[in-house]
Amino acid sequence: MIKAAPRGSLWCAASVILAAFTQLVLKGAVSSLPSLSFEAIPQILNPQHFFALTLLFCGLFAYAISMLCWFFALQSLPLNHAYPMLGLSYVLVYLSASALPYFADRITLPKTAGVGLILLGVWFIGAAVAKKDNP
Repeated sequence: MIKAAPRGSLWCAASVILAAFTQLVLKGAVSSLPSLSFEAIPQILNPQHFFALTLLFCGLFAYAISMLCWFFALQSLPLNHAYPMLGLSYVLVYLSASALPYFADRITLPKTAGVGLILLGVWFIGAAVAKKDNP
């Protein structure tokens, strides 16, 4: 029987939260920047885009930290325990982007159904793993 280490679960949770944060920050950054092309580089480097560029680099840094947390999680947790939890980052992104006024994403039936399917998938995989570990 494999027991999930509490420390591994914390690293996994940190990775999921940081991944969701990264998605939101990158969405905010790229929606504020002009289209990327070689001709647009001087326009992108304009001081008016400083905040968006700062967000972009913060998002990339958060993504790197998320991957580091994922690495530490996998040192303590088997992959079949940890991997389904990554789906929860998409749920967090959807809920946060819908709740935060800056993003003002609309809650729609198809999006909500997709989130429900993700949660159902995480639950099924978790139940299958638990059943396999506890015969």
